[in-house]
Amino acid sequence: MNLSSNASSEEIRAAYRSLIKQYHPDKNSSEQASEFTLKLNEAYDVLSDPEKKSQYDNRFYQAPAEETIYEEDPREVYRREYIRQKAETVREAQETEVRRQHTQFRLGRLLSFPILAFALLVIMDRYLPAHISTDIPIVGWQVGSGGGRHGSTRTYTSFMKSDHATYEVPNALHINYDYYAAEKEPIIIMATPILRTIKSYAVCNGNIKTIYPVLGTPLLPLLILISAAFIASRRKFSYTAYVFRFLPPLLLAAELVFYIF
Repeated sequence: MNLSSNASSEEIRAAYRSLIKQYHPDKNSSEQASEFTLKLNEAYDVLSDPEKKSQYDNRFYQAPAEETIYEEDPREVYRREYIRQKAETVREAQETEVRRQHTQFRLGRLLSFPILAFALLVIMDRYLPAHISTDIPIVGWQVGSGGGRHGSTRTYTSFMKSDHATYEVPNALHINYDYYAAEKEPIIIMATPILRTIKSYAVCNGNIKTIYPVLGTPLLPLLILISAAFIASRRKFSYTAYVFRFLPPLLLAAELVFYIF
């Protein structure tokens, strides 16, 4: 009705009469006029009654209630902030540890690939046909080590020397070989074809061929192969693989010590 909230009864009545004449169905036959007339009658019914008008005004113009402000206990604020900072510190420490574990896992997995290739090479080298050569020892000796006062637990390592090389040989070969024979028997040296690791020695005495083995079953290379394959096969982080990440390098170090010494 385009009236202010402070409009008087006369202003309300005048506005109503003006609008009802304009939109009365007898003068305006549109559907909008009929609908507007119903709303106009409802509005006038409320605004012409002082009690209803007061309720209407209170509904839309009521002042908001005062907001109650509560002051929080400083000790509670400090406690909550302490707990939050402590949780944040623990979370950062856990994230740092997780990153460290993932980095070491990736490093161990990266190292496992060349170690795996080396283990395969060593195992293949053991079982490929041997490289055979011969040599004639000139002299032999033993070196003792360890043992107590009476030498009861003393161990001996045997060596043979020829014009070309010095060999560490099984004790049985050194003891059974005849260094003083007029015509010395050559020793047959069977070595792996790739790494030239001596697998065994043999001596032919007439029609009898005596073999003295040096290398046994490649247990250490097999362990290296299995552990390196396990680590290399883990594309995603695995805690088990993380725990055993440096086992292949340690086993490889033991194998290298065996080859060197």
